[in-house]
Amino acid sequence: MHKLSLWAAWLPAFFCVTAAADPRFINAYVVNEGSASLSIIDTPTEKVTATVNFGERPRGLAVSSEGERAYVSLEDGTLVERDMFSRIESARAMLGGLAYSIDLSPDGKLLAAAVQNTAEVVLVELATMRIAKKIPIRSGKRPTNAVFSPDGRWIYVGAEETPAIDVVDVRQGAVATSITVGARLRDIAFTADGSRAYVAAEQPSEVAVIDVSARKRAEETQRRVDELASTNRHLQAEIVRRHAVETSLKTSERRALRSLDEARQLQKQLREMSHQLLMVEENQRKQISRELHDNICQLLVGINVRMLKSP
Repeated sequence: MHKLSLWAAWLPAFFCVTAAADPRFINAYVVNEGSASLSIIDTPTEKVTATVNFGERPRGLAVSSEGERAYVSLEDGTLVERDMFSRIESARAMLGGLAYSIDLSPDGKLLAAAVQNTAEVVLVELATMRIAKKIPIRSGKRPTNAVFSPDGRWIYVGAEETPAIDVVDVRQGAVATSITVGARLRDIAFTADGSRAYVAAEQPSEVAVIDVSARKRAEETQRRVDELASTNRHLQAEIVRRHAVETSLKTSERRALRSLDEARQLQKQLREMSHQLLMVEENQRKQISRELHDNICQLLVGINVRMLKSP
């Protein structure tokens, strides 16, 4: 990150520049706090072409890419949308506090507002003018700027009471990291390709140059390292789980072998008992046969004796 020294002065207005489809028509939009209005300046002629009233003490300003709609945040926390073709107010939303800085996403679907008293970045869905997300900033209080990166992936947020820029992940809706820059941070701007960000720091009168591409590469490397570490943790856990399963299987195998051995012993005992039972039955049959034979023989002898004695 590089720093450039400069002399800076406060301007009593907020401004925005937008270009229409025809590059000959480029307008600058300036918020006038004193008159509570918005001035539209034709930059080729350097003349004010229109002045639009917005309400008491306008603060933040954002204009759509074609200049068809303008958004102004008021001191009471109101966000006003105005149709610049008909010059009438088309919608309102409550941000929940004073927002000095508002910015439109590159696709024109979201508006980011740096709300000071709640230390949040408020995301507004412009199609419905409803609050989509409130994101607490991490670094400090009184955020002064919230600016989308050109790809719409990130929001860079600066605050008066911290030397760090909070980088908000728009998809996750949370602060992803912080970048230390300098005291009393003010405006933030990106190059068109998003490779660099410029941050004005009031106290040292410097502009910090952030190499976004290098940070992205470092973050991507760190992300891959984190993914590898997470994968390694999962593999270690899987190894432990499989070792536990293997131990359990071995224990179960030993138990099964013991059970099989016990079953074989029981089968052997059953065969022996069956054999003994058969032997007992056979002996009983033989004894009964002998007793029947003896009884029958005695009866026959008795009958023969009676027959011989009879005349």
